[in-house]
Amino acid sequence: MSTKLTPGRYRAKILYHTMNVNTVGNPELRIAVLPNGGIDNQPLPPNYTPTPITIFLTITPATMEMPQTPEDRLAGKVPQPGWVLQTLKHLGFLSVDLTTLDPASDCAHVFTGREIVILGTEDEYKGKKRTRWNIVRTGTENKPVESTALSALSTRYARVLTNIVPAQPAQQPKTPF
Repeated sequence: MSTKLTPGRYRAKILYHTMNVNTVGNPELRIAVLPNGGIDNQPLPPNYTPTPITIFLTITPATMEMPQTPEDRLAGKVPQPGWVLQTLKHLGFLSVDLTTLDPASDCAHVFTGREIVILGTEDEYKGKKRTRWNIVRTGTENKPVESTALSALSTRYARVLTNIVPAQPAQQPKTPF
């Protein structure tokens, strides 16, 4: 019987979380989840033994806020939340104090029991295949892009796009015989 869950989307419940420092010294929120079903109330695969999965949210400048242009900084624009901060907000974390992420804190944020959707994808790391698990934030998938936005991107990247279009051979006039 397999204990691994194949990559894909699943419903899950948060079991607990910890705050740790990863191998390169960055603070990392580790969220343990237990898959409890497929999407659209589908059951888990029959060969799967329920096993907790750990999701890692590493706190770095690049994950906590979106990069700003020098013009944005000069204009005093407020930085936008990065993907980790957006995920924390999705999980109900609305504090301005990151110390409340530590479960040992006097006023720790409670993630336990929250129902979420997780997504597993396969990639390669140091020559080995692995499955990476992330939390799916509502509103981040299947949002259609507006055609005006695509037109603007086409204009912006026109020079690069021409590099992928094969050169068309000159059309030869058709002979009647």
